Amino acid sequence: MLIKLAEPIEFSVNVTSICLQSNLIAKNGDMAAVAGFGKRFDSVKDMNDTYNEAGIPFDNIRFNSTGLLHEVPVVIRNMEYCFTPENQSKTKICAGGEMQGVTGGDSGGPLAVVRNNRWAQYGVTSYGRFTGVQGKTDRLINHGVFTRLSAYCEWINKTTKGEVKCQ
Repeated sequence: MLIKLAEPIEFSVNVTSICLQSNLIAKNGDMAAVAGFGKRFDSVKDMNDTYNEAGIPFDNIRFNSTGLLHEVPVVIRNMEYCFTPENQSKTKICAGGEMQGVTGGDSGGPLAVVRNNRWAQYGVTSYGRFTGVQGKTDRLINHGVFTRLSAYCEWINKTTKGEVKCQ
């Protein structure tokens, strides 16, 4: 889904558009940033869940809502890290780590990387999964899955009638 604004945005030194690139590649281990209004992790409710390799049920994690926009650095990962088949890498991206990633409320937010001294949007927050750090209820490992923006450049160009194009 694309949203068309009723009023144009006034760009300035502090407000600019983000680059969309059709051939943007980030490798396993590269740094990126995510932003969103999602909840902040507080703790895992049950120590036993920290030993569950399949993941921690969302209801067993305490989160705090702040209503604030957050930006968090994340590491780009291989698809296996996100429990997602590698053959989905043409349309999906995996990113996250211990105490870094997305939560409920972040969906639709950007996954961005710096290229040529400028921010470029690499993905859109889709969903995630959490696993624990064994024996620690105050730590969480995030496995975030993002929609790969470059896979939809043609659609964006067509939908916006050429107003927005990937470079």
